[in-house]
Amino acid sequence: MKKLIPILFSFFLIAVFFNCDKMPPRPQIDNPLDPANPATGGDPFDLELMLIGGGIKLQWNAVDLPDLSGYRIYRSENPDSIYYNLLDETADTLYIDQTAQNGHQYFYLVTAYNYLGESRSSTLTPIQISSLPYFALAGDAEFTATHIVTADILASGADSMRISYDSVWDSEPWEPYALARICTLYTTPAAQFVYFQAHYPLTNTIYAVIDSISPLPLTPQMVVGDSSGFSDTSWVAISFSDTGALSARLWEQSDTSDAQVYSPLTDTIYFELSEDDGEKILNARLWNDYFSTLLSDTVILDTRADILQTTHDGVGRILAYGDILHIEMLVDYGDENGYAYVDIFDNLGNSRPGILLENMGGGFYMLDYFISNGDDIVDGTLVSYFTDLAGNQALPDTTEGTIDIAFHIENMVFVPGGFFNMGSSRALPMADEIPLHPVNISDFWISQNEVTNTEYTEFLNDGNPLYWDNRMEIQFFPINVYFEAVDSLADRPVRYVSYDCAVAYAEWKGMRLPTEAEWEKAARGTDGRQYPWGTFLPVNSICNFYSSQDPFENSAYKTTPVGFYDGSVYGSFMTFDNASPYGARDMLGNVLEWCSDYYSATYYSVSPVNNPQNTAPGDYRSVRSTSWYTTWIDTYTMNRDYYPPSTKNNLIGLRLAMDP
Repeated sequence: MKKLIPILFSFFLIAVFFNCDKMPPRPQIDNPLDPANPATGGDPFDLELMLIGGGIKLQWNAVDLPDLSGYRIYRSENPDSIYYNLLDETADTLYIDQTAQNGHQYFYLVTAYNYLGESRSSTLTPIQISSLPYFALAGDAEFTATHIVTADILASGADSMRISYDSVWDSEPWEPYALARICTLYTTPAAQFVYFQAHYPLTNTIYAVIDSISPLPLTPQMVVGDSSGFSDTSWVAISFSDTGALSARLWEQSDTSDAQVYSPLTDTIYFELSEDDGEKILNARLWNDYFSTLLSDTVILDTRADILQTTHDGVGRILAYGDILHIEMLVDYGDENGYAYVDIFDNLGNSRPGILLENMGGGFYMLDYFISNGDDIVDGTLVSYFTDLAGNQALPDTTEGTIDIAFHIENMVFVPGGFFNMGSSRALPMADEIPLHPVNISDFWISQNEVTNTEYTEFLNDGNPLYWDNRMEIQFFPINVYFEAVDSLADRPVRYVSYDCAVAYAEWKGMRLPTEAEWEKAARGTDGRQYPWGTFLPVNSICNFYSSQDPFENSAYKTTPVGFYDGSVYGSFMTFDNASPYGARDMLGNVLEWCSDYYSATYYSVSPVNNPQNTAPGDYRSVRSTSWYTTWIDTYTMNRDYYPPSTKNNLIGLRLAMDP
């Protein structure tokens, strides 16, 4: 804090202080408004006093009194003497006592009253004023950005005063005493001292005090736009914080001829960039009455996005399962980063939407699209889309040449046999995910989606009522022993199925549960990816995990419809295709899935190379995938889990497998 420095001119030493040591005891009457409130000591008013120029400022909290009429203020110079009513009625919670005089000690209290009368409420609060003048620059502030400040003054009994900036009084004229005085400081970047003298006619004495204030340093920070480094409009918001500046001068590049001056400086100003897209260097000179500084920041103006060309190699081919469709996209205007994707559709309503291309750099995007299970496409059209980092959306581009895809087996996808590396190569794997080891799997089929409530209902209605659980999203009508999936949840994955329920359903379908090795190959393919869709981390639009912010996040059921993440747009929520290399969806997220293996944390160390399946009896069965309750960091294909086979909960469902 700034010091108040006393000066002795053969008169008196001066000091201004608050006395907090001799607090009188609080009233003996219990406070009816706020009894035993530890924050206020039973005093809801929490009355505060402050010495300011012209008097004493009282400020208190508003109190909750039924039919409150207002407040009254009392003052005494002795806590045991009569209290005088300073103000009989006010609705405000702030009052300035302008009758206070130097050399006195005052005690104040505030009461609240209504039509029933007055309630003595606040504690007695004392303040003692020195007999010498009170003089404070800029409200007793420590720093100032401007060299013109107001001084607050209290020198009761004085008739005149004078100000000096260098303690030389001979040339300074006397002026009438006032409660405030404008002071014009030097603009040198150093602490400023102002000397004050007051003349008291009754005693023909002069008292002097000194106060100081320092120039406010410049500590500016400048942020252009949303701090992303890009702007899709020539008008950008420039934000300043903690500046200490009064004014600013802004210009672009090195040309100061069009510099704009902003005074007074606000937290945010708007500046128009030159028209051409590209990198812009913004410069700002900020200053106050004492200091100036230069800042600069860079922003890339990007007002458009264009797709120059999209090509594919599907012309003249009939693409079948396992084939590769090579897609390339070239964009312009330096959009080396952005989001490029394509839709494939035909006039029959069939489509394969939301195919995300990989950024190869230099505005070039590419993908070798694996033809997996999905809609057949007849004379299809490929339309490409691009959005850059500034938010500009290019006009969709329709490529020349049709695409034909002819592969479809209802609700199942084919996984060709062969080797893949099973387990984790992560830097910090879980103990049961290692070692990474080669596994050879025979051809098999696996469900494209998790088993739904509707599909499981067919099983229950076919003479299998004992496999129903009353927590399922499936209603039971006991009169005719009939089951029906809840309409709004019919396409959600069935849950509350034990391992035995899952096996019974699979056998009823003429299928089986997948082994852990089959499940992992169907999820990640043969290229070592950690996620079914590729290499990038789980995002809100790719699968259902904890706090994934999908449209069903805040519902009581948490799951999403099976196959929900297929590249479609649902209202304002856009999804990306989360299909695995073979076309299986939701291999991560939504629900866990029973596998046929017994669980062993060390099985990877002893498992055979060909078609491994742990058949050694144990207390737990393996489950794979992750659920709506799994955090994003644990959402990856190598993640293993286990439960007792009797477990029925809202996290576990199932997916089927079958041999060719």
